[in-house]
Amino acid sequence: MTNLKQLRQRAAQKQEVVAHQMGMGCPGVSKLEAKAPEQLRLAQLRQYVEAIGGQVELVIRVPGEADVEL
Repeated sequence: MTNLKQLRQRAAQKQEVVAHQMGMGCPGVSKLEAKAPEQLRLAQLRQYVEAIGGQVELVIRVPGEADVEL
């Protein structure tokens, strides 16, 4: 499984830049990167991914129903 630090490195973003875009210091970004993605709040994950130039898409799948994109 890919972690947040690996995503940031693949996006060629420095931790300092991500921290600035998220309005926090490098220690805060380091703490986020140390967590498994499923341990993050959705808002934190979205903010981090957008800071590295990405986009989060959320799809809800319920058996027997059409997918719902949020």
